[in-house]
Amino acid sequence: MKKGKEKVLEDEDIPLLREQDQAKTCYSTYLERLSKWKVEEGSTNEPPPALWSTLLSCYKNEILLSGFFALLKILALSAGPLLLKAFIRVAEHKLDFKHEGYVLTLALLSAKCIESISERQYDFQTRSVGVRMRSLLSAAIYQKQLVLSNAAKATLRIVQEPVRLFPDVVTKFIEAKVSLDRIGKFLVAPELQHRSIRQKGNSNSSSTNPVFIQCTEISWSMEATKSKATLRNINMAVKSGEKVAICGEVGSGKSTLLAAVLGEVPTINGIINLHDADVYLLDDPFSAVDAHTATSLFNEYVMEALSGKTVLLVTHQVDFLPAFNLILLMSSGEIKATEGRKSQHGATGETAADVSTTEIKQVDKRENIVAASGDHQLIKKEERETGDTGFKPYMDYLSKKKGFTFFFLSVLFQFVFTVAQLLQSYLLAANIQNPGMSRVTLFSLYTAIGCTLPLFMFVRALSMVRLGCDASESIFSTLIHSLFRAPMSFYDSTPLGRILSRVKKLMSIEFEIGLHDLRSHFGIIPQEPTLFCGTVRYNLDPLSQHTDPEIWEVLQKCQLREAILQKEEGLDTSVAEEGSNWSMGQRQLFCLGRALLKRSKVLVLDEATASIDNATDAILQRIIRTEFAECTVITVAHRIPTVMDSTKVLAIADVPF
Repeated sequence: MKKGKEKVLEDEDIPLLREQDQAKTCYSTYLERLSKWKVEEGSTNEPPPALWSTLLSCYKNEILLSGFFALLKILALSAGPLLLKAFIRVAEHKLDFKHEGYVLTLALLSAKCIESISERQYDFQTRSVGVRMRSLLSAAIYQKQLVLSNAAKATLRIVQEPVRLFPDVVTKFIEAKVSLDRIGKFLVAPELQHRSIRQKGNSNSSSTNPVFIQCTEISWSMEATKSKATLRNINMAVKSGEKVAICGEVGSGKSTLLAAVLGEVPTINGIINLHDADVYLLDDPFSAVDAHTATSLFNEYVMEALSGKTVLLVTHQVDFLPAFNLILLMSSGEIKATEGRKSQHGATGETAADVSTTEIKQVDKRENIVAASGDHQLIKKEERETGDTGFKPYMDYLSKKKGFTFFFLSVLFQFVFTVAQLLQSYLLAANIQNPGMSRVTLFSLYTAIGCTLPLFMFVRALSMVRLGCDASESIFSTLIHSLFRAPMSFYDSTPLGRILSRVKKLMSIEFEIGLHDLRSHFGIIPQEPTLFCGTVRYNLDPLSQHTDPEIWEVLQKCQLREAILQKEEGLDTSVAEEGSNWSMGQRQLFCLGRALLKRSKVLVLDEATASIDNATDAILQRIIRTEFAECTVITVAHRIPTVMDSTKVLAIADVPF
């Protein structure tokens, strides 16, 4: 606190946690308990002890200490009525010994001190134990998710909130019990069993082929058959330092191939060897950026920063293909064609990749020069005030609507409440021995004052709520008004996250300004597609407003019908959390199908086909032009053919347009 008074605290000024409070220590304690149990049982086939018992054994001393403080608090609290009774006897001049009043006063003071200290120690100890348990569980869950498939990881969202609430285990016992049951099931979930096939092999093959795959079937289904296999007859060997491009239409199995290399696919018939940890897997990272930025990223990171590294890149950008040593073309879950492996070194000593990279750089040479000539910073640093800002923020807050009126009422009724409390206590103390006032009158006045106290508190609380709501609504309305009328230069220089962090605190009143009606007429296909855990039918028609034939017709238009027909469940095919069991391109097609069903008056496409191959993109653009001919379509795109048929094209650069 002393250092904070002198200057604004930095990260290095904050002391580290005690060793016993660190997550590493907590998790080590948990592992020691499990190891001890395994030694005592002598067999690892038995199910582990209940998570409750393991946690209790790890922190039994701290829990007992918390119980001691709780007992001490109860005893000190129980002493109050006994001491009050003794005070009444002293007031009636029935002394048991001399100076009994002083002794009772000292005893009452001591009891209250003990009660206060024990209560705070109890709160601190229980909170400390809760935080340690949360750290332990978070570390255990993190370690567990490293050996689970993507489908199993989706259950992690179920336990995140219970883990966050775990420090409140004492006051929320039922919620904690349910939380621990879920976490326990998660920690004993079956892990991927085929990791043993990812062997290290001998040193010679390890240096030659860091990635080697020879599989007849690779499937996400635990009961793999020829009809259900996602990938079939995959044979590939990648040499050390090679750059491999993986191309193909949406749903051809490109992302599944990368997942198989990582060991994420549950069913593999064959061999997958990943000898070298220095292998980089990139799943179409340049799809959502413009050609200039994509070229810069490709040159600076893939070709230069990762020079000499083994890289497997899924991409739809054909301009980059000449720079790769090996090109794989995938279709329907198989590698249909392979562009021959180029020699790593040419006659002049340059690599083939270097020559192609030079050619690609020259394509964007003019843009690079223009970008380098700019000497201004596009993204402005966020302004932050430090130190004492005075009363201006408070005055601005109170000046909204009737802020000063409600603030005055809050202060007034708080003052009246305090005075009434003092008056109530004084009335009882001054007249308890007054023969001129009957007990009935005294208790009636005492009760009447007590009944008015909640009324004063209610009015004070109501005034504070009105003050907060009115001020928030006024600030939010002003903020939205400014955002809607801000120039584009503001959004170019201000990150979206910074804007959202200011707005999200006031979102509880957004439907009061009509945004709900506005949104109902919009159809948006975002750059990062959003899918929900459920079925294909639910993701396309969450409100069940359309028939199955209508849904199948839309699936045909957005090129998903064949992929769904291959599934036995059809429209009831499951969709995992965030659509993790579908490729990125298929997720974008789902969002397009949702928009086709909704038939919105205004359609916004924010890089909606960025993760789709060029051929499929051309088909979808023709469908969009046909199906949304009478609608307003706003398209954000980096591919020139995507916007060729637009009524108006806006080219936004680093200068006014």
